[in-house]
Amino acid sequence: MEVTMINGKVVEANVFDYVAQIYEGGKWQTVAVSSDYNEAEKKRIEYAIKGCYTRTEQLY
Repeated sequence: MEVTMINGKVVEANVFDYVAQIYEGGKWQTVAVSSDYNEAEKKRIEYAIKGCYTRTEQLY
């Protein structure tokens, strides 16, 4: 499955991977994709500290 990152880069992801997303520009945008929940969560927290609405979800 392909996932488009916030910077426009397309990455390959497994259905069991986790995505960290921020709400920006009226839509949810992906900032991290990882098979490790903790790695995705670290990136989500970086944006949450900046005041963005964030979420981490599994792709399945």
